Amino acid sequence: MLQGKKMIQPPFLKAGDKVALVSPAYWVPEGAIMPAAELISSWGLRPVVGPHTTSLNVDAYAGTADERAADMLWALEDDSIKAIICSRGGHGSMHLLHRIPMETVRQHPKWLIGHGDITMLLYAAVSAGVMCMHGPMAFQIASQQEPATSHGPRHPLWKYSTISDIR
Repeated sequence: MLQGKKMIQPPFLKAGDKVALVSPAYWVPEGAIMPAAELISSWGLRPVVGPHTTSLNVDAYAGTADERAADMLWALEDDSIKAIICSRGGHGSMHLLHRIPMETVRQHPKWLIGHGDITMLLYAAVSAGVMCMHGPMAFQIASQQEPATSHGPRHPLWKYSTISDIR
């Protein structure tokens, strides 16, 4: 429990599930996001790319703060999407904190995956009572910078049915 709230565990991923790739902060070129989408597809998942994920704004961000928030809300509110993998971090993610209602996060629980500056969004999800995952981002999956990424997110999100199965 967190401040009297029961933590919501989003459903585990299974073959055929949709996974959104979004950029809550820095821009990622299409040449980096498409290999990530292809690898995720090879795991049996269906990647969908956020509308502004590869947009460039002010030489750094993936669209304006409102556009990045709209991409996050699109992924959160679409109940056919089961997980959100952030494409890249950056301090621009803090611009989204007051633009994403935490009740929306709670009403549409799904795995939010990322690290670095994305951690503030992960913390916000946990504060809303929804479990999330500190893990590789799309640009790292694409370049296989994280050893586990070539085999897919097959830890708590994929292979196991409960957290206790990991132990």
